Amino acid sequence: MRRILFLLLATTGAWAAHAQATPAAPDLMTPKYDVGAGYQFIRANAPPGGCQCFNMNGGYATFGFHFNQGFGIEGQFTETQASGISVLGQNLKLMTYTVGPSVRYQRGRLIARGEALVGGAHATDSYFPSSSGSMTSASSLALAAGGGLDLYINRRFDVRAVNVQFLHTGFPNGDNNSQSHITIGAGVVFKFGWTKTRDVPPRIVVVNTPAPPPEPVLAFACSAGSGNVIEGNDVYVSGNSRGVDGVQYSWTSTGGRIVGDGEHVRVDTTGLAAGEYRVNGKAASGNLSADCSAVFHVVDKPAPPPPNDTEDKAFHEHVPDVLFDYDKSDIRPDGEAAIQTGIEYLKANPTERVLIGGYADERGTQQYNIVLGLKRANNVRDRMIAAGIRPEQVQVVSYGKYVQVCTKTSEECFQLNRRAAMMRLP
Repeated sequence: MRRILFLLLATTGAWAAHAQATPAAPDLMTPKYDVGAGYQFIRANAPPGGCQCFNMNGGYATFGFHFNQGFGIEGQFTETQASGISVLGQNLKLMTYTVGPSVRYQRGRLIARGEALVGGAHATDSYFPSSSGSMTSASSLALAAGGGLDLYINRRFDVRAVNVQFLHTGFPNGDNNSQSHITIGAGVVFKFGWTKTRDVPPRIVVVNTPAPPPEPVLAFACSAGSGNVIEGNDVYVSGNSRGVDGVQYSWTSTGGRIVGDGEHVRVDTTGLAAGEYRVNGKAASGNLSADCSAVFHVVDKPAPPPPNDTEDKAFHEHVPDVLFDYDKSDIRPDGEAAIQTGIEYLKANPTERVLIGGYADERGTQQYNIVLGLKRANNVRDRMIAAGIRPEQVQVVSYGKYVQVCTKTSEECFQLNRRAAMMRLP
């Protein structure tokens, strides 16, 4: 990174010296098109939320079309990467592709710029938690806004001295699925075509036509409330559309029966065999449409432990359940101690496998508690994997409030039902 910055600074200094030896910048001309490229630095925010910040390095490319001196449209593509971004040691490669309106104002050789961009982002080579476990790549809506300063060199070249943007993405992270980044770039701008905007005859009036608003974009994503469900229970599917109003929805599923319509539906899994199924959604508004899909798994009911099973007894003595506060998925100090006990047992018995079942008390809707139970189970699983337990040793499932170990209406019962239960897999 230091070598790239040194080359950029050296190039900027040489061109600035050349500019000082030439006549003042011609304020009367504005390029019709420009193409830029250069170095991109990102101060990134990683899963699972908060600010586990790290640095990314790469490059960018831009294309601009100017309606007049003040308004235009800019498209931007960036590609950056980082290594070893967490205790798990994974890498991250991030690409963004955005477009939107831009503004510029020139005073002598200095050109102030600003832009507001919307588009997509794609990340690979990392870990993205999902309802079915984890993914190594993910896509997201990307929003970027910012600006910077260009230095006029001549009719063909400008130096992009600095460009700073706020970048927002929404990759899955097991928490709030939201990341905020700061990007800094510098490079070179190549200009083509010219439009006269100043020094016009006094009797001619120049009318600046405002840039047209960007074309509407319909973004649509959906998720299953729980990646795993026992046969006969419902899977709740939620869609999330953005960008336009008056959206109509339609749903299909490779298994089960769709109940309801609109943005939120449920799938009746009665009679489904154990396996993987997919729900497909379509959102439409006028001539715009977008598709999404969500995967869920039907699992067999866990078999009760056999009586007087010595191995099961040892497992449950050393791998205790983890309890949670009301409407929370954060792990408490007593939960940390319980998880550490389980970690030590699983490391000492590497052939053992555990199914972590997420549960909730009876308060709240079925859909909400399925999601809450899954968050609790995933948080316990993440702690174990971070401590060195192999991912294939740990599976998760959410039962929400379907199964209650205590049925009395009391805080003592509610506490027993708010848990991540450890079940030994054969």
